Amino acid sequence: MKESNFFNIFSDINLNKIKELKSRIDKIGITLSDIEEVFVKGGGKGGQKVNKTNNAVILKYIPLNIVVKCHRERKLSYNRFIALRNLVDKIEFLINKNPNHLLNIKDIKRRGVMILEGKTLAEKILEETKRKSLEFLKKKGRKPFIAIINYFENSPSSFYMNLKIKKCSNLSIDTKVYIPENKSDKKYFLSLIEKLNNDKNVDAIMVEKPLPGGFDDKEFWDLLDPSKDVDALSSRNMGKLFITRSFSDIENEKFFVPQTANAAIKLIRYHGIDVRGKNAVVVGRSAIVGKPLAVMLSLLDATVTICHSKTENLDRYLKSADVIFTAIGKARFIKADMIGENQIIIDIGTNFDENGKICGDVDFDRVKDKVKAITPVPGGVGPVTLSLLLNASVDAANMQNIL
Repeated sequence: MKESNFFNIFSDINLNKIKELKSRIDKIGITLSDIEEVFVKGGGKGGQKVNKTNNAVILKYIPLNIVVKCHRERKLSYNRFIALRNLVDKIEFLINKNPNHLLNIKDIKRRGVMILEGKTLAEKILEETKRKSLEFLKKKGRKPFIAIINYFENSPSSFYMNLKIKKCSNLSIDTKVYIPENKSDKKYFLSLIEKLNNDKNVDAIMVEKPLPGGFDDKEFWDLLDPSKDVDALSSRNMGKLFITRSFSDIENEKFFVPQTANAAIKLIRYHGIDVRGKNAVVVGRSAIVGKPLAVMLSLLDATVTICHSKTENLDRYLKSADVIFTAIGKARFIKADMIGENQIIIDIGTNFDENGKICGDVDFDRVKDKVKAITPVPGGVGPVTLSLLLNASVDAANMQNIL
């Protein structure tokens, strides 16, 4: 989009509205040349009669990789204006929500760093989830139901659990949280899992980590019903992932995968990052993130190295990587002097810093000056994980209620 003819391309729009939008653009510091513009012939939804002009508009703001589309109006100038206004709305929203990570757009452009935000992708997934949930309600006369077990109310996992519950209320999904008082009664925990397995009105079971010592073991993994296990904690779902031969099998087969690892993959693919033939380093070897993520990356033809707390000379592995995935649960552990230049970093960590603020495994403010692309925390992998979990829960409801 060109600065020179800004007012001319919106000739059908009220001049005061154009001036107001331009003022917002200037205040944020957006350069119009950083906005890619694509016109699509037709553009109406399925079955909708549209004219044959280029009336649909797609805008992409390159520094933050934000994409919007508009095909609401017949006239091209109207769609261009509405699309640009929606784009500015999204940019302002990100700035207001994440001022520490996304405020300085001019600096981002100067350095050429791509901020791999996850909220746009998450919104798309949630739109699909709501549509499927409403269809389920119409067919079955009830909403999809998620049972959530949570032992520790002040963990980072609880932070995202509360977001899940809030999102569910807007998606026509019912939830119930189970918070056992006795933190050492494993028999109760297993009996609760079995009870939820057998309850036909429970469509999905989510078990928040961490669990008390000795709970997170083979006995639990084998007991959890794989058809309700939307985060793939069960041995059967995890086993299916590890014997999968291609990534398309994950997308086509009717089994669940660990959604945090899945979110990291979905996010890089959404932002156009191809890992084929690249050196990918995964920092963390947990059963729910590090290991399944390594499998998924290998299915995408990356060369994968898993590092962990016992890895010697971690810096050497990090500096040789093309893409780094961190899932170690240590606040701002990855420092600028530990990485190389122009790398891509996917920060999956969710931690509380010394001030009680959510942060990642990476020292974002210092590392961002060296990298080519990086995910923010919060606002990166987290929203995508949440949206995928809720989407999988509706899929679970549909799979279990086929008749």
